[in-house]
Amino acid sequence: MRSNIEQYHLKALEKGTCIVSHCGNDCIPWDATVHAMSKLAKDKGYTLQECSTFTELPPTFAASGGTITTALYQLGKKREDKGAGTFDALLMTNKGDKSQFAMKNTSPKGAKEYTELKRSGEPWIMAPIMANCVRRSNALLGYNESLIYSECKLLPLNGSWWMRVKETSYNLLVGASVHLPFLSGFLVQPGEGPEREAMEKGWLKVYGMGVMKKGEEEVKIKSTFSFTKDTGYLQTAHMLVEAGMLLVQNCKSNTCVPGVVTPAVAFGGEIVLRLESTIGAKFEIEVVPEGDSDSFLSWSK
Repeated sequence: MRSNIEQYHLKALEKGTCIVSHCGNDCIPWDATVHAMSKLAKDKGYTLQECSTFTELPPTFAASGGTITTALYQLGKKREDKGAGTFDALLMTNKGDKSQFAMKNTSPKGAKEYTELKRSGEPWIMAPIMANCVRRSNALLGYNESLIYSECKLLPLNGSWWMRVKETSYNLLVGASVHLPFLSGFLVQPGEGPEREAMEKGWLKVYGMGVMKKGEEEVKIKSTFSFTKDTGYLQTAHMLVEAGMLLVQNCKSNTCVPGVVTPAVAFGGEIVLRLESTIGAKFEIEVVPEGDSDSFLSWSK
């Protein structure tokens, strides 16, 4: 995405072309959550200060061999140092300069207890992707000049000890394969998995916890984005189709947003409405009543 921004963002603006990255499960649910929180805050005269997202996956969730291979490539790729005077392409504005709307990624680097949820979370390999998508949206839409964002994967409420051992061991094997490529032979291979039956039984819940601010006053927001089947593959296909349909619709009505953008920038809340009407996704958002200490707990269960 950074490469596309550098090469094509300004050209796309000149020609009125809209190029939208991250139109699947990476990263519509997370990007749309932050967008909705910022909109709610602005509608009420506040500014979104921070947003934390918490991903809950079913025990049957599994990555395909193609996904694992891509992750190994990305983790093992050398990062280029472009030197002084440059800035992250994700922050490029429509003028080609650096956006004043920056973002700080505070995603956990280890297991963490979230007291308001009474749940534990851990780092997730996809968290940097979600964070970078939100960073791009903030740079162009201007949620906050110093937005704070974090993403983690929630640990199962009733997860067995053996399940945790298996998951941790597999993650360690993936990490070791970056430095010892022969170990990748023990991982699922491209073209393999997950099984169709497991995907049909899959689901996803993305919880959002935000803070909006006006002066010294702070108010909390909560949200839930729920999907009824596997989103890694089955409903990612649905998301791509719906994003394509919105592009066609917006181009016909001359409301297409040009440039190399994100789903939040290109579609706003429209993509949420389409997913709710076509695949039964459900998005809920509300302000948390002051002093309601049990609100997040009941919502996350």
